[in-house]
Amino acid sequence: MIEIYGSNGMYQDILLQISEGIYSLDRNGNFIFVNDVIAGRIGKPHEWFIGRDCFETISHYVETESVESLRENFITSLQGGKAPLYVLTYKNKFGNKKWAEINTTPLQNNDEIIGVNCVIRNITRRKKFEKRLKETNRKMEIRVKERTIDLTTANNKLQEKIAEHKNTLEFLKKREQELDIINIELKNTNTALNIMLNNSNKEKKQVAENILLNIKTMITPFIRNTKKTAVNNEQLVRLTALESALNEIISPFAQNLSSKLINFTPIELKIVNFIRQGKITREIAVLLDVSSDTISRHRKNIRKKLSLSGKKMNLRTCLLALT
Repeated sequence: MIEIYGSNGMYQDILLQISEGIYSLDRNGNFIFVNDVIAGRIGKPHEWFIGRDCFETISHYVETESVESLRENFITSLQGGKAPLYVLTYKNKFGNKKWAEINTTPLQNNDEIIGVNCVIRNITRRKKFEKRLKETNRKMEIRVKERTIDLTTANNKLQEKIAEHKNTLEFLKKREQELDIINIELKNTNTALNIMLNNSNKEKKQVAENILLNIKTMITPFIRNTKKTAVNNEQLVRLTALESALNEIISPFAQNLSSKLINFTPIELKIVNFIRQGKITREIAVLLDVSSDTISRHRKNIRKKLSLSGKKMNLRTCLLALT
């Protein structure tokens, strides 16, 4: 069994900060590590998992088809291939239905594949949101169909009146007014739908950016510093695997966010967050325990990376616009 924490438990604090479920398997498919998220979802202590067959264990919580698909991904990763993301449903320790997205990657020791790392992302909220959105779309389609029927009926009646009173100027004016009202209603409806869509996209982008910034400013620097003090190759391998798992987690977010923010250093990202909150240079210096001159230099670098050097543009306004 491979000890994932090391003899002094030096990596436990890192793993406890990760909200995703992570577990590792040896080449036989037996658990060699699970983090607190996995243990909590199943409702068993960490030591209960170690040495148990993963696929036999999860067969009590997921469908047989899902077990076989996960086994195929396990084999693909053992062979050094890229296993596809897999979405499945399971029941937690309370019997509630949940959705999860599982990413499987090889666990390597130097150039040798010694097992498999798995990252489980809980997508229950996303699935429930998609379900609500689908239901909303269904209801809207029904309303549109009903409205279309009403409009078609109204239009047919108008056509009948036009045929009966085509020479009546007053009737033609009335019909024109009715059509104008319908056009305004359709424009207002379209505007409202566009606003809802834009707000939804902004909220999703903000959540993704917050996740990416938190990982880059808190977890990634800690891992890199810890790698420098690793006492043996096994610990370095574990840290490298952990760093790769984190990169897998944040890669979908990084692809959709502004490249300007992605190129910032961890300290610059912290300063960016403080500037967005409306804090001035002196306040930021106190919070980060550095001099005001240091913060001023970082602000200058931030403006340079945003192509704002020499421009009379408020930095906070520009940063808020990126969200």
